[in-house]
Amino acid sequence: MKSPLESRAEVDALDTLHDRRRTLLADLAPLRAMHGAFGMFDPKRKALVESMKVRARLRLTETGGKVTDAIIDAEAHCDPQYQRWLDEQLTEKVKYIQLEAQYDELVELIRNREISLQVFNAEIRFQR
Repeated sequence: MKSPLESRAEVDALDTLHDRRRTLLADLAPLRAMHGAFGMFDPKRKALVESMKVRARLRLTETGGKVTDAIIDAEAHCDPQYQRWLDEQLTEKVKYIQLEAQYDELVELIRNREISLQVFNAEIRFQR
């Protein structure tokens, strides 16, 4: 609900903006933890590749295939599970970028609200 000052200044209620920011952050936080600065994407990707390498080595050993590091590495990176995971991460990264932009816009709106209130108060004082 808007305060009397917010209504006179024709700005959004701070509580409403904070609620929108918290709601957006609930969706953004896990994506930021995975794809943002110091995120977990690379460690998780490396762990998945290593598990794919173990699986490839076991399969090649069982079938009597040639087992070299290059073949195991290629098999791991071509594994359908790894490829699906990369596709999912790409989709999540796009969503992360979109939500991050929405979050930045909301922060700018909150900042702009504060500036608008300062200007409104200054105009009131100037009129007296």
